[in-house]
Amino acid sequence: MAMKKIHLKRWHKILLGIVLFFAVILFAFPRVAKWYIVKHSNDLIGREVAIDKIRLNYFTGTIMIKGFGLFEQDGTTSFASFGRFKVNLDYLPLLRKELYVKYVILDDPYVQVLQDGSRFNFSDLITSSDTANVSGKDTVSGAPVKYIINNIAISGGYVRYTDMVLSHTIALNNLDLEIPGFTWNSDSTNLDAGFRFVEGGGFYSTIALDQADSTFALGLRLDSINLDIIEPYVQNFMYISALHGYLSNDLQISGSMKNLMQLRVSGTNTIYGLQLIDTLDRTLFSFNELMIDIDSIKVADNMAGLKTVTITDPFVLFELIDTTNNWLSLIRPSEGTPPDTLQQPADTLQQPADTTAVTAGFSYTIPSLTLTGGRISFADKTMRYLFNYEIDNLNISTSASAHDPAKLDLKLSAGLNGTGTIAADAVVDPADLSDMNVNVKIGQFRMKDMEPYFMHYLGNPVNGGIMNFTTANKIRQKSLVSNNNLYLRKFTLAERADRNSEYKIPVRLALGILSDKDGIIDLEAPVETRGDEVKVRNLGRIIFRIIGNLIIKAAV
Repeated sequence: MAMKKIHLKRWHKILLGIVLFFAVILFAFPRVAKWYIVKHSNDLIGREVAIDKIRLNYFTGTIMIKGFGLFEQDGTTSFASFGRFKVNLDYLPLLRKELYVKYVILDDPYVQVLQDGSRFNFSDLITSSDTANVSGKDTVSGAPVKYIINNIAISGGYVRYTDMVLSHTIALNNLDLEIPGFTWNSDSTNLDAGFRFVEGGGFYSTIALDQADSTFALGLRLDSINLDIIEPYVQNFMYISALHGYLSNDLQISGSMKNLMQLRVSGTNTIYGLQLIDTLDRTLFSFNELMIDIDSIKVADNMAGLKTVTITDPFVLFELIDTTNNWLSLIRPSEGTPPDTLQQPADTLQQPADTTAVTAGFSYTIPSLTLTGGRISFADKTMRYLFNYEIDNLNISTSASAHDPAKLDLKLSAGLNGTGTIAADAVVDPADLSDMNVNVKIGQFRMKDMEPYFMHYLGNPVNGGIMNFTTANKIRQKSLVSNNNLYLRKFTLAERADRNSEYKIPVRLALGILSDKDGIIDLEAPVETRGDEVKVRNLGRIIFRIIGNLIIKAAV
């Protein structure tokens, strides 16, 4: 049986032709667009562009680009690329002037940023864009468009930043970004992001934004960030050879975008394995762990409340050199600043800068501070004889006073150069440092350790001797009551060996007069004074000046 031929009417043929024509256009459009972009990218943006595939699914509203690459100006080096970019749109909301995106997927994005001074490797792209828009005018009017973008997912990202001046690179890999939804002109937005640094460590954050009242809540977590990444920037203003350590934190930050003074911060910060090394490959400062637990920082209330501060095994190297010290000499002079401006006269080091204007009205609380296993290595290189001294097993703790919760009890203990000990306790009012009680006890202090000072200033070597010293002090507003006891056993000096000493004082005679038949010197030196000189930083100077005067009077 012969098949019956289908006869199309003329208007059917025309309609079919139109449909086929538009089908071919729609099918060819993404392929033509890819060809045109790749072919004319240099004319459009001044850069070469590579694209493997562009596909549009008109029924589902899906746009997909695969194998995208944007090159540097040389046309061969990759500047940015991604494996796949996929967006799914919903058409109907467009009728309500709403852009509704069901999901956005970006796989394996790569970006390399190069900075040479103030210029970046993308500066030409910004310049071209600005130039192209100079003559453009916004002729579109009407109600603002509402943007709703859901399920943004970025995976496998790699970002590389290089400071060419410092020859330093920071790289992020496994960049993962998950944003459940982002809405403009809506009530709320939630964003989650995370990535890893190539040098070690990770960054993770969650953001909740309430657009109705412009408030936000940010959760920020850093996991073992390698501090080596900031080493070149520290070297930019300090003479150091290396900076090591790791940073971790878990912070909650909240506030208002309308008023940043309402910012509040809480959470923990931890730095561990910190080591600062000078240009002589010596450790200047280090600690095993520093942990700061923040109860709440309220910027608007000028208040910082810390729960605990803990530092374990800290070490400090401190040296006096000429008219400065090893820490001041670390600072690089700024351009146009003579190097000698870094060297301050010795007496200016005793007068701290006035910070009243900066800290006025700001309150802080540190209920618990704990320092354990500390060590200080001190050297005085300002004399003709080198003085080295070690303080070890340094422990410091603070806690709220049992008698007055507004005050702090402070306790300190340490070893002195292998033989001596020091112990101190104090009751301090953090809001008024002119109101405190301070007690200090030094035991088994070896006088031989102080021989470089005796040789430089008096010219006498130290034969031996042990010192014990205790002081109990009550400091009030412009008044000091201090009871001091100095005990020296078998402390003697040899005959003067350096005739070029700073002073010619018969200290041997004074020691002989003050010593009993068993070689014991036991001095009571009560101090009571009033006036502007009574300040915490002057306490030691006042006490030892009284004791020194007793010895000098005995000599003359």
